Order: sequence, then structure tokens, then C-alpha cells
Amino acid sequence: QQPSQANWLSDGTEMLINGEGPGGSKVYSFVPLSGVHTKKRPRRRFDEIERLYVCNWGDCEKSYGTLNHLNAHVTMQKHGPKRHPSEFKELRKAWRKQKKAEEEAAKQAALQQQQQQQHHHHQQQQQQQQHHHHQQHHQQQQQQQQVTHNQLQMCEPLLTNMHPHAVHGHLPVHVHAAHAPHPLAMPTITHHQPLQLPLPAAHPNQLPPHSLHNSQMSSQHHHPMGF
Repeated sequence: QQPSQANWLSDGTEMLINGEGPGGSKVYSFVPLSGVHTKKRPRRRFDEIERLYVCNWGDCEKSYGTLNHLNAHVTMQKHGPKRHPSEFKELRKAWRKQKKAEEEAAKQAALQQQQQQQHHHHQQQQQQQQHHHHQQHHQQQQQQQQVTHNQLQMCEPLLTNMHPHAVHGHLPVHVHAAHAPHPLAMPTITHHQPLQLPLPAAHPNQLPPHSLHNSQMSSQHHHPMGF
């Protein structure tokens, strides 16, 4: 058995030749090196394969995703000579153009959807702000009403002590008289004014001296002496 020989591949993989297999064929083992990142194309699913390469040999309509697969089919089935990349140049060009258009359409759709979501979010924020403003205004009104109610409750005992009838909706007589005086109404007595009794009518014999003198002069003027 020959000693193993190490060779390097273009992708950084170490190829070891372990020896010769049956029939004189060489046996290779590929050992990936640590620290070397090999770029591998992800394996496509069966439904993801875009089968652009069609055989078209007689009635054969087999299609494959790569030209190598098509040529393998052509060779095994003996469906004519191997196909060349130049035969599919226009086909691949049209396919790339269609793929680009589909990607642009997908980007436009995603952009429109994002704009609609932003507009909807903006509308929701405006509605929330309006609702919050309405709630604040309503709370302020309720607070003002509560403060007014509390002030009225605090003033009610004072009003009751000052005017007992005002609590039940009846004002005292002197309050009505003060607001609507009548020319023939008698003067009212309030608790703020001292009691003033009307003076008694003076007797004719009890008139003051100056009143008696005035009355005598007037009688002499109207009744001259005529004995």
C-alpha cells in the first residue's frame, strides 16, 4: 500500500490519496480544514427547481434545472448530441428579465403594504390622542362640577342660619319688600334697624306753642273783626 499523499483543492479542502482500490482505481477522502469556510449552494427543493433546460428530442419533454442534468439525460437515453449553453442563451436572458420583474413587483407590494400599515398606525394614534383629549376634558368638567358641588355644600349651613326660609325656596317677607317696594307699603322692620313706634296723634289742645300762634294768625286773617 502506497503512503497517503496530500493535495489541495481550490476551495481549501485537503484531498488525501489513501491508496488504490480494486482494479487499480484511486480512493480519495475529502477532509474539510478547520477555519476555512466553504461556500455551498443550498439544496433546492423539488418544487423550487426552475426547469429551463428541455430535451425536445422527438416526443421527449423531460426538463431539468441545469445543463449538466440535461446532458446526462441526453447521454443515457441517447437523445442526440450534447447540448451547448449557447442554445439556451436567449432563454436564460428572458428568464432573468422575468425574474427581475417579479422581484420588483414583490418589492412594490411590500412597500405599499408597509405604507398602508404606517398610515393605519398613524390613524390609530390620532384616534387615541383624540380619545385621550376627550377623556381629559370630561375629567376636568367632572372635577369642576365636584368643586362647585362641594362649595355649595359648604355654604349651605351658613345660608340656613342666615335665612331659614331660603333653603326651602321661600324668601322672607322683608326680602321681597326690599326687592319690590310698593309706594303705599308700610315701612318694614328688619332685625338690623331699631324698633320705631309711630308717634301718637297730637291733641289740638296739646299743639306746640308755635303751632298755636300760627293757627291764631291764620284765623285772624280769614275772620276780621266785625263786631
